[in-house]
Amino acid sequence: MEIRFKGGSVARWIEELQARWNASVRLHVCRPLDSEHARILRLFEVDSPPAHMGEVWEYLLEQVGPENAAVTRIAPNRLMVWTSAPIPRLCSAVFEAGAVCTSCPYLPQGPHSDAEGWGLLVPDAANAQIPLDAMTRPGRPPPTVLRIGRYQSTGALTPRQERAIDEALRLGYFAHPRRAGLAEVAEALGVSRSTAMEILRRAVFKLAQQRKSATVATTGLT
Repeated sequence: MEIRFKGGSVARWIEELQARWNASVRLHVCRPLDSEHARILRLFEVDSPPAHMGEVWEYLLEQVGPENAAVTRIAPNRLMVWTSAPIPRLCSAVFEAGAVCTSCPYLPQGPHSDAEGWGLLVPDAANAQIPLDAMTRPGRPPPTVLRIGRYQSTGALTPRQERAIDEALRLGYFAHPRRAGLAEVAEALGVSRSTAMEILRRAVFKLAQQRKSATVATTGLT
């Protein structure tokens, strides 16, 4: 079942990246490094204007510490960042409950996401009490439960698909006449041409399905 809470806060370094360099952050991997859930491994994708990439790189290493992070530049405007850190209380509770996050309370939501707060998929309602208890702290307002029910897929684009659509639009891949080809999109994404084509194909298919569903719903109301 799906449970959505309103709570948590965006990490300070992520807010700083946005405020100072107009950079965005996406989380790709988040898992414990040991059975005791003492430390957590995360893989972030950081997008920033190429002119600020050096400053962003130095800032990331300064905030996380070079001994706990590895930064790789995979495109002119994109970094992949691996970090190892003590596991936050909330994250430890998620793993203990056997839950899976559908949205992260420590990251801002993307412009194409309709998610709000923190989303979890849990085996049953009883497991939800573990992360709820972890969010409750003295002196802080209790978490607000926004939704509890069976999981319903929204058909939303994945972060990777959102990124591909954004880059294709920015480069003019969908323009007429076309200003950029698949090679330029693939280079911006840091993937092969065939991978870029497949990501775009799946993203466009989802968008077409959403449009069809919206049209059917509108027709049914008239």
